[in-house]
Amino acid sequence: MQHYRPDWLVADALADALVLVLVLAACDRPTPSPGATQSAVLVAPAGANVVTIVARDFAWQIPDTIPAGLTTFRLRNDGNAPHDAALVRLDGGKTGADVVAFYTKPGPDAAWMHWVGGPAAAFPGAGQPTVTVMLAPGHYAVLCGVPGPDGRPHWMSGMVKDFTVSPSTSTAVAPSSDVAITLVDFDFHISTPITASTHTVRVTNSGTQDHHMVIVRLAPGKSLADVLAWAEKAQGPPPLVWGSGTASMSPGNVSYMHADFPPGQYALICFISDVHDGKPHFVHGMQKQFAVQ
Repeated sequence: MQHYRPDWLVADALADALVLVLVLAACDRPTPSPGATQSAVLVAPAGANVVTIVARDFAWQIPDTIPAGLTTFRLRNDGNAPHDAALVRLDGGKTGADVVAFYTKPGPDAAWMHWVGGPAAAFPGAGQPTVTVMLAPGHYAVLCGVPGPDGRPHWMSGMVKDFTVSPSTSTAVAPSSDVAITLVDFDFHISTPITASTHTVRVTNSGTQDHHMVIVRLAPGKSLADVLAWAEKAQGPPPLVWGSGTASMSPGNVSYMHADFPPGQYALICFISDVHDGKPHFVHGMQKQFAVQ
């Protein structure tokens, strides 16, 4: 599988496509398979600013100004297509339009881009993915990288919006988490076995490149290898029953994913392309299957 720039947009779009096919397949079944409607948990840490991002085809509804500090983003989809919300802080007077222009050619991320994470894909009429991040003051943009029928990411249809994070006196601290997952070049380190329950997962990018975390629950009898093989052609029933995760994060960034984990087999995958050889990170080993009991 070959990825082209923008790396993280293509990667997130592929991950979202996996979930989209799952949802469409589930809609055709009289009774969805267990876990097919699994969704993020709508929680927010004490003291956090709560922001609902509304996605439409193809526009964003988000406050023009958000106070700095701990912020829980909930992604609500009022459109007819799936959408995700990748958040980026921009230096030097750059805007979302500059991000779009930059990604028309190959190359590593610019120094003025700082990807801070964000909610994974949300689907019309489905749950609201929930991710908490710490926002520093500055200029930001939110972009959707889910592909349309023509294969182009939604940001090419204008799904980009700038907003400002203003200085704040908020003293809210990072939420408590019972699981930590560290992203490195090229692996996922899980701090403790994940049990069948609701969890707040602390996701940290300790690598030297951008990484994201795609998490899927595997269909009974399926493996991570089946998911990667299916992703190549997306033909036949998808070998998974749920997907979520966090959007692209620059090195050093932290985000918190809130989700429910029923028993089963799960997999973590990073689809982002390597800055050196252009291959997706899972080819370099950034993939992991684990069990939830």
